[in-house]
Amino acid sequence: MVTPFVEAYASGETPIPCVACNRVLKFDLLLRRARALSARGVATGHYACIGKSPNGGPAVYRARDREKDQSYFLFDLTPDVLEQIRFPLGNRTKTEVREVARCLGLVTWDKLESQGICFVPDRDVRGALERLRPGLRSEPGEVVDRQGRRLGTHTGAVGYTLGQRKGLGLASGPWYVAEIDPKRNCLVVEREPVLWRRTLRLRSICWNVGTAPGGRVRVQIRHRHRSVLGRVEPLLDGEAVVHLEEPVWAPAAGQAGVVYDEADTCVLGGGWIVGSV
Repeated sequence: MVTPFVEAYASGETPIPCVACNRVLKFDLLLRRARALSARGVATGHYACIGKSPNGGPAVYRARDREKDQSYFLFDLTPDVLEQIRFPLGNRTKTEVREVARCLGLVTWDKLESQGICFVPDRDVRGALERLRPGLRSEPGEVVDRQGRRLGTHTGAVGYTLGQRKGLGLASGPWYVAEIDPKRNCLVVEREPVLWRRTLRLRSICWNVGTAPGGRVRVQIRHRHRSVLGRVEPLLDGEAVVHLEEPVWAPAAGQAGVVYDEADTCVLGGGWIVGSV
């Protein structure tokens, strides 16, 4: 998980290591270990539910507690995996879970919540990249607008993400990161309006219902972001274009575009954002 995380930022993307951690560690290696122990499956503390998909197989559903819902990170779990796992917290709120833990005498019942990436506990992504690969982002470079006019400097392009405003230190703002060019070590910034996008291109699509949905769906481009209505246009080689009915803010390459049913409850599938207009 750590190496792909660094490589993604080095190429100008914004990765989600939690998706790979779920797929590779929790629901592959851990499942294999469970089978070796003759266990019936694996239960985790994810805030999500498992129910029937539109085609009758198992599918991931949103948690009852929408504030804690983690279904976004589970979009690429296959039906055969879903048949072997359980999410016992999916129908409980965080408050209810804490109360159960308190009644059971668990010392962690009132422990502060963990947030962010587990191997970046201080949430300093740029600092973590420097520790994981020294020198990756240490060279200063230019911050320019779309016309190439120099507006300022940065301390290393790697580690920024599309739509970011904090940390730019530019006058006459607000400015937002619109393009990251690691090869030139350059950041291109724009004003807010141009970062709202209505069309996404996704790669490595995984449809848990077998094929791309033909009707209206809801699409979410970041964890905890509001989903929006749209339609999916399947392409060749596991790619798709998603046409949205309202714009979304700064979809970043490397993030997931997760597709839910029109009711916004069932995960139909999703893929990785490679571009937007």
